[in-house]
Formats: sequence, structure tokens, C-alpha cells
Amino acid sequence: MGTWNNLQEGFTVNERLPDTLVDVAVWHVFNRATQLYRQAPQIKKPPCVTLVGYRAN
Repeated sequence: MGTWNNLQEGFTVNERLPDTLVDVAVWHVFNRATQLYRQAPQIKKPPCVTLVGYRAN
């Protein structure tokens, strides 16, 4: 019975590990998405500024 309990405990730990790895992966993807979303307006702004500059001239 003791070995069976140890196997059950090991199995539950192995079940939990993939969940944490998935959570970390999702967290990294979410952070990368927010970084790209923040950089996107900065990348789009310079052409608009140059167009406004050409229109002013």
C-alpha cells in the first residue's frame, strides 16, 4: 500500500507539472503580445509624422 500511495503522489505531481509549464508558456505569449501591441503604434507613427510633414510643406 505504501508504494501505491507513493505512485499516486508522484502521478499527481506529474499531472501538476504540465499545467505549470502551460501557464508559464501562456504567460510568456501574453507578455510578448502586449509588448508587440505597445510597439505597433510606435512603428506606425513615424510614417504618419512624415506624411504630415510633407503636407505642411
